[in-house]
Amino acid sequence: MPRPAKRCHHCGAPLTVEGGEPQITCQYCGTTNELERPAAARTQPGPAKPGRGQIVLALAVAAAVAGVGAASALLRRSPVGSSSLGQSVAQALSSTQQFPLNCGMNQELLIADRKFEGSGTLITADINCKVRIKNSTLKADVILRASNLATIELENSTLIGKEAAVLLGMNSKLFARGKSTLRGEESAVQAGVNAELTLDDSTVEANEAAVRTEVNFKLHGNKSSIRGRECAVRAGSNFELTGRDLMVVGGRTAIEAEVNFKADLRGGSIEGSEHAIRTKGPNAHLKLTRAAKIKAKETALGTGSNLHLELDASSIEAAEVAIETDVNAEISLLNKARIHGGKLGVKAGLNLELDLRGSSIESQGIAVCAPFNIEISARDSTVSGSTDAFRFQRRPNELELVNTNVVGKQTFNGRGCSGQ
Repeated sequence: MPRPAKRCHHCGAPLTVEGGEPQITCQYCGTTNELERPAAARTQPGPAKPGRGQIVLALAVAAAVAGVGAASALLRRSPVGSSSLGQSVAQALSSTQQFPLNCGMNQELLIADRKFEGSGTLITADINCKVRIKNSTLKADVILRASNLATIELENSTLIGKEAAVLLGMNSKLFARGKSTLRGEESAVQAGVNAELTLDDSTVEANEAAVRTEVNFKLHGNKSSIRGRECAVRAGSNFELTGRDLMVVGGRTAIEAEVNFKADLRGGSIEGSEHAIRTKGPNAHLKLTRAAKIKAKETALGTGSNLHLELDASSIEAAEVAIETDVNAEISLLNKARIHGGKLGVKAGLNLELDLRGSSIESQGIAVCAPFNIEISARDSTVSGSTDAFRFQRRPNELELVNTNVVGKQTFNGRGCSGQ
């Protein structure tokens, strides 16, 4: 049968192809047309059968890829220190190496169940390193020296350093929990700028200053104690303290701070021989609740200007002066709060604001002493002084006493606070 018609490439007339001619002449215009023939089907070679060596190589590559993928997935799910894989990696760093140890930048190191005594620095932590010490007792000149942005976690461990137990760099954090102890001959913890210390059921002790810090230091304590034979905490400016049943004890001064000191104490006590708390500049903001106590033999609380003090069911006591502050003091006592000073209860500068609600200020000398620009409001309270209840240079701008017992003279032309 004739093949399907083609068309002349010149005039477009149909061409009837018969046979296997390579050319055909158009019956209408006489043009010779070359016919395209289908190309012979090319033979495609089939896949070669792999030899034994190729099979072994392919299996090895597949196993390696699968192993890397599985390990990567496990590492993504299991950060070091929180999973079995992470712990094994971290433990390998400490268990297979001898002190001193180094935790490199962005690394994590776990030291567990170790007991070691040596010299120098046992552990160094680089930038952004995380070190965990668990169930261990370590002794040396310095146990741990941390660079910036390091995180140190202690659990049920004891670190004893001749120079210091821990040296914290800038922006570093130290967490101690589970009956951990930090002890140093000079100081237990030395911290740089913006450092943070959190204590939970732990102890910090030193022969000089237990904690020594630079500016912007934060201290959180829960059912813990800080003790220094000279000073418990020696801090720079912008020191923030929060405590729940926290005990801070200094042989001379419990807490020394510069300007902008903040404290929020719920229970517990701060005690010193000379001073419990002493700031060297203005702006102290203290809140004491749940029977918290500040106590000293000489001056319990000594601050510069701009003191803001709130006592709620708590107390400040001293054998000599309970509170000594400068201008612009605001003192509020609530719910059986108590201020007691052997010689002086409150000694303040200009612009004293005093508010008592069901509370007391007592002294064997003068209860409250200040110059002038004074505002006092008391309800259901007691102000008692063996010599003077109030001793001011001028009559207060406001003196509101409602159901309040005032014991002692009310002197409004006094000079100084000697009681003369």
